[in-house]
Amino acid sequence: MAAPHPQPRSLHLRLQACGDEHSLAALLLTPRGMVPLPPIPLDPPDAIGTLRTLLERWQRTLRFAFVIERPGAEPAAVQNTFQDLLAALDRFWRQPGWTPLHQALADNPGLPLCLEIPPSPGATPQPRHPLALAEQLPWEHLPS
Repeated sequence: MAAPHPQPRSLHLRLQACGDEHSLAALLLTPRGMVPLPPIPLDPPDAIGTLRTLLERWQRTLRFAFVIERPGAEPAAVQNTFQDLLAALDRFWRQPGWTPLHQALADNPGLPLCLEIPPSPGATPQPRHPLALAEQLPWEHLPS
């Protein structure tokens, strides 16, 4: 008699490129098996570029406030731009394409989520590639 397969110790989400600059796909490994997620736009159709723009604004404000110590770059400005970024990330997270992940998280509340983001395809880094953007997002702040 074959030994039963061990249950995974985490949910595993591997982001994938879709071939455009505006969306990501993913593969989700759950205790029930592999679930492909459809292409998920980074932004709603009426606001393409919002997530990237907000990420860049937050990073710039953070650099000015703590690295360059630019006068006027108050910690409140860093917090405000971060909250704007988190709101855009929340809109991204609430899209219907993420439903299988939301369901897996609800079905397996004790399992941590392991996120895998492969490097952008190609020989040279592509800063505008969706996977490069995904690497920089504050995933730890996603709502549960």
